[in-house]
Amino acid sequence: MVNQMVIQLATLQKENEMLKEQINALKEEREFLRGQLQQLTNTINMLTTRQLPEPKSFMDKIKAWLKR
Repeated sequence: MVNQMVIQLATLQKENEMLKEQINALKEEREFLRGQLQQLTNTINMLTTRQLPEPKSFMDKIKAWLKR
């Protein structure tokens, strides 16, 4: 009985180490994804705040047409 418990304890310790490694890998992946999200957010903010040139007025279009 004690021998089975020792074997079970060793198995659980190995499983615990494996789970810790998976947790660390997931934390690293989460940090990577946060960085990617921040870059995308910055890009979106840059693109949405950049102003387009004002469209030409109707009169400007007529003047340009008459100059031809």
